[in-house]
Amino acid sequence: MPALTVNLDLVRKYAKPGPRYTSYPTAPQFTETFRPRPPHLGAR
Repeated sequence: MPALTVNLDLVRKYAKPGPRYTSYPTAPQFTETFRPRPPHLGAR
């Protein structure tokens, strides 16, 4: 099995806090009435 090559410049570039994925709506806003947009209507 070949050795793994790691680009240390990329590690340093991305080894810091950044934006995080947030669901929509955010989790505290979910209700039983929330329904995903039907696929046949397309994305907004």
